[in-house]
Amino acid sequence: MEEEAIRRLADSYLPSERVIIAWCLGLTQHEHGVDTIREIVNVLMLRGNLGREGAGPCPVRGHSNVQGNRTCGVDNRPGAAFLDRLAEVCGIDPPREPGLGTVGAIEAMRRGEVKVFVALGGNFAPATPDQAYTFEALRTGPSATRSRRGAPQATCRSSTCCAGSPTSVRRAPHPSRNTWSWR
Repeated sequence: MEEEAIRRLADSYLPSERVIIAWCLGLTQHEHGVDTIREIVNVLMLRGNLGREGAGPCPVRGHSNVQGNRTCGVDNRPGAAFLDRLAEVCGIDPPREPGLGTVGAIEAMRRGEVKVFVALGGNFAPATPDQAYTFEALRTGPSATRSRRGAPQATCRSSTCCAGSPTSVRRAPHPSRNTWSWR
């Protein structure tokens, strides 16, 4: 980024009474995401743009209500007390080892270590930082129903594209219109 662009942004920021800085999943999951977001919050704090109406940080999440889930206590690494109670109430033996996050799952699919992938309530690949890489991981990683020709098959749930017909996942789906469901 050119210095002039940074200076123009600073010139716009300094006189503003209220500022909201928004970012998406790519920044959140970047290798230096924590440091970058900490600096975003520091910049907001320097001008009093935290804790008041019309100002503050705004992480745009990739899936429906992911932030709301966190706010009400959903945790991707539940503690022993929660798991013990879950086992008692539901009569199950929940896994105790943590699973994979988004990036870890994509990498494991690419390595062929994921046998089944189930996505509920979102459009997984378009919500990831590298859609092409993720679509390829979905095509080559998880087991899928095989056609007579041996090509993996998936069912497109889109009403705008292929109307729910079985579609070869070897063809790249249109990222904004398809949700793939492995059968």
